[in-house]
Amino acid sequence: MEINAVSLSNNTVQGSIGEITKNNKEQMTTRTHSNCFYVLQLDKFKDITELSKHLRFVKYNFNKNPNEDHIFCMSVHRKGTSDSIFCNSG
Repeated sequence: MEINAVSLSNNTVQGSIGEITKNNKEQMTTRTHSNCFYVLQLDKFKDITELSKHLRFVKYNFNKNPNEDHIFCMSVHRKGTSDSIFCNSG
């Protein structure tokens, strides 16, 4: 396939990213729910601009191997209360 034949329009790229995101979310949800036990982890750090960030991970076994998936990263613009972390109001 020639590189010039690949469509790089904004809509095509955006659509592809959306499909990949949806597929990854479905796989992670299926894998997590197929386990009796899993761990949710929340890490907090400051980025280079000193803005507080929260990372969420899920850890579980998949095919008898430990697995860790990044759920998302969220900026916290005010105090890191449980409401701002878990209810996305921050």
